[in-house]
Amino acid sequence: MRFITITLSALLLSACSSSSSSSLPIKVIDAKQSEDCKLIDTVSGSEVFSLTVDKNVALARENAANEAMKLGANAIVITGTEVSANGNAATVTMNAYLCH
Repeated sequence: MRFITITLSALLLSACSSSSSSSLPIKVIDAKQSEDCKLIDTVSGSEVFSLTVDKNVALARENAANEAMKLGANAIVITGTEVSANGNAATVTMNAYLCH
């Protein structure tokens, strides 16, 4: 029983860790850097009911980044983050770019 409690505690702690833009599977650039790139499209990602607001935002960023990569983008500019429903939902929008 003690093993289960320790394992569950470790899982909960790891689930609560936040994610930064540096952990996204695509390069995050700023608006100035995007001037030398081709805009592909605007994409968004959403997440609801994760354990924390930070986790909702991190997963929404990851979902949007994955959408950008599906379009062939290799870089993104995050243009907006919206948190709603008392922090239980997050939507992130970004511009997807192809940079050389």
